[in-house]
Amino acid sequence: MKVLNKFILSLFVVFITLQVFGNEFMFIDEIKPGMEGYGKSVFSGTQIETFTVKILSVMDNFSPGHSIILAELSDNPNVEEGGIISGMSGSPVYLNGRLIGAVAYSWGFSKKPIAGITPIKEMLDLKDRKIKNLPADFEFFGKLPSEDNGLRYIQTPITMTGFNRESIDDFKNEFKELGFLPVQSGGVGLQKLKLQTLVPGSPIAVQLVQGSMSVSAIGTVTYVRGKEVYALGHPMFNGGNVNVPMGTAYIHTTIPSFYNSFKIGSSVTTVGTFLVDSTPGTYGELGAIPKMVNASIKLNDKNFSVEIIDNKYLLGSLLRTVILNIILAETKEIGDLFIEYNIKMYSGEKELLDYSDIMTSELIFDTVFGIGRMLRFFTFIKNNPEEEVFISDIKIEMKSYDAFKRYTLQNIELNKTSYFAGEDVNLKLLLKQDKKPEITKDVSFNIPKDVKPGNYYLLILDAIEDERQRVTESPKFSSLDNLDEINDWIEGSHSLNEVNLRLVAGESGLNINNQEYSDTPPTFYFLQQVSPSRQGIATNLKTLKEEVIKFDAPVSGSKQIIIKITKGTE
Repeated sequence: MKVLNKFILSLFVVFITLQVFGNEFMFIDEIKPGMEGYGKSVFSGTQIETFTVKILSVMDNFSPGHSIILAELSDNPNVEEGGIISGMSGSPVYLNGRLIGAVAYSWGFSKKPIAGITPIKEMLDLKDRKIKNLPADFEFFGKLPSEDNGLRYIQTPITMTGFNRESIDDFKNEFKELGFLPVQSGGVGLQKLKLQTLVPGSPIAVQLVQGSMSVSAIGTVTYVRGKEVYALGHPMFNGGNVNVPMGTAYIHTTIPSFYNSFKIGSSVTTVGTFLVDSTPGTYGELGAIPKMVNASIKLNDKNFSVEIIDNKYLLGSLLRTVILNIILAETKEIGDLFIEYNIKMYSGEKELLDYSDIMTSELIFDTVFGIGRMLRFFTFIKNNPEEEVFISDIKIEMKSYDAFKRYTLQNIELNKTSYFAGEDVNLKLLLKQDKKPEITKDVSFNIPKDVKPGNYYLLILDAIEDERQRVTESPKFSSLDNLDEINDWIEGSHSLNEVNLRLVAGESGLNINNQEYSDTPPTFYFLQQVSPSRQGIATNLKTLKEEVIKFDAPVSGSKQIIIKITKGTE
């Protein structure tokens, strides 16, 4: 009897659950043109407002496996003046009090506030969906407003707190094509906002950077069930399985615009983690602790600390923007600048990188280039195809000087052109400094005693050209596939204030799948050259000896001289 009673109770619970969920949601097979309901969103502060929704149509199979509900929005001054507003993504829509989905799509330059709504059924499936990590050649979904008639995701405003205008402009150039709209913002100092919770219609922050500076994408909560949170109605950056902080947010105001209306908001406090990011939207869990990369950056006597999301597609770009912002804020924004730096990276207790170099700049473009060079090894390590590497900590120390100093290699003079093996080659490097007289540097280079008679190349290469030469000489470096290859590349790299002097022999040979072959038949060489597989790469240079020459400033320019070696020393 007890067993029967438990069985009946279980059936009753299931029945009640189905009744509740059945009344809570309305799926697309029940939705008809002409039906009216309402939506919820925040346009200022944290106060949820409503707007009227009139269903226009349902487009089944709008994209493979996805449908779209078309609706016109009205009866709210923000919507009527600004149309479909960036930051409304995820705004829940209800018919007869039942949730049908999230505002997620719009048309560029539409004369009416007509939106595309992602059905709630597709969003609810996010929790249990098995999403694979994206391939290395993945392209982001973002698309700018355009004059064509294409339906697009509503752009997501990215609010940037603690950043100057130049840093935001640089960030915008890269992120605007990803569906993001960078907006300068400030923080929120009201302590009572710390108690804010996530409910349908409230603003939600996708926290990309936290700490001394913050970068957060602002959207809207669609649905909350226990610890489960569903939002946006479209992807953040289509990341699949993600681990990104999820926070509450405050909306300072809404800016209406003929081009693209948007909300200005600020992230308030972290309350959980986004775990899934896919076409129907985002799914996160309250209380889940996100995994972040800790970056500590010191410039002269000032220290900055930020946490950045662990995402291989965005981490490098976000870190670059943070470094650029610090440099521009703490040094002269325009003018001569000289910076010495050291960058270290760790995975837990394991040191992955310890590298020092310099950068010098006259314009912001030079600074951006220098930071890109600073982070190139980070990019190699994070994106290597053979091993997933979690970078837990990044430590950067920089020292700046209000000076600009750079050498350009003008010419090379030799005392003669014919040498014995074992003899010293005496060179005179002629260098030019901006607005200063030409200077010279005497260099002595000893020819190895075992070099055979013949003609050889003497190459003087700046750091950038030296890296290109290494790829030509050793094709395995054209694709760094694992940490061992990356470490080999780092060990052979030079700073910008170094030039590499090389004695190089011209040889006929071939490299196939990173295996060197010498004296290959001409026909085989030809076939490999035209092969579409590109597995065979011709090599015809071999370094016999190299020496590094260091200067007190960056050097640009490379030269090549042919010398003749007759015989060994007697």
